[in-house]
Order: sequence, then structure tokens, then C-alpha cells
Amino acid sequence: MSKTIGDRVSWTSGAAGKIGDKTGVIERVWQPGEVPARSEIREPGLGRDGVSYLIKADNGKLYWPRVKGLKFEAAMTPKLRVWWIPQVPCQRFFVAVVDVAQARHVIDTLARYDLFQFEHHIKPDYANAGGLEMFDLESFEWVEWADDDGNDIANKG
Repeated sequence: MSKTIGDRVSWTSGAAGKIGDKTGVIERVWQPGEVPARSEIREPGLGRDGVSYLIKADNGKLYWPRVKGLKFEAAMTPKLRVWWIPQVPCQRFFVAVVDVAQARHVIDTLARYDLFQFEHHIKPDYANAGGLEMFDLESFEWVEWADDDGNDIANKG
């Protein structure tokens, strides 16, 4: 069964005589016969017969494991994520959340932390930004979240 970007997976792998369990998140999906570029994975090899996945492991490394050994952890799959830029124009970082209420809490906490640092002279100024994204199963991309009325997380009570 095909899975999507953002799904959590686990698998067992072996290298250099050591066997270990790994967990991570699907970063990219390849269709049968597609081969990852060398820029995506160190030793891409030949295309696979079925759908395959580029996995970003919890240790930050990228892997292209055999699908038959993957265990999909649907209950842990993040489909929403908060993005935050603590100081514009820095890069943003992401925090997986389970629902809009948790997203609001994370955003409020990050904003209060930035304000605390400013008020206590830890940083001289700040210009932060944040938001909530959801994974769109049609475009296979992360898109800005909005409720049924078109309100983004900043305008959601």
C-alpha cells in the first residue's frame, strides 16, 4: 500500500556487521523504475519494481530502504506542522502537531519565548513569524492551513 510524504516508518537495517532499528519520516515517493539522484542518496543503485521511499531518519540521515521491510506507523503520522522563524530572515524550523489546538499552543509558546528573551535583554530585538501547514494529499506538498471559513492559524480564535 502506497504511503505519503510525512508518514512515519520504522525498519531494521544492517551495515558493517551491525543490525539496528531505525525510524524516520517519508521525504519523497518514487514511482516504479524511478531512481534517486546522487544528490538525494549516496549510492542510488537501480530503480525498484514498486513504489519506493526516501526516508529521513530521526538521526538526520537519508535512507532508501526496501519497502517490504518498512513498518508504517499511521498513528504517529504528522499531517500538520507548525513552522517558525525566530528571527527573520533566518530559516524556518518545523514542529509536528496533532491538531489545530496543539498548533495554537506551540505557536503561542514560541511567541511568548521570543518576547521573554527580548524583555529580559537576551536578544536586543526580534522579528519572528510562524504559521501552520498541512500536507495536501493531492499535490503531495505542504501548504498553509486554513479552516473552512478561510481563516489561517493567526486568525483562528
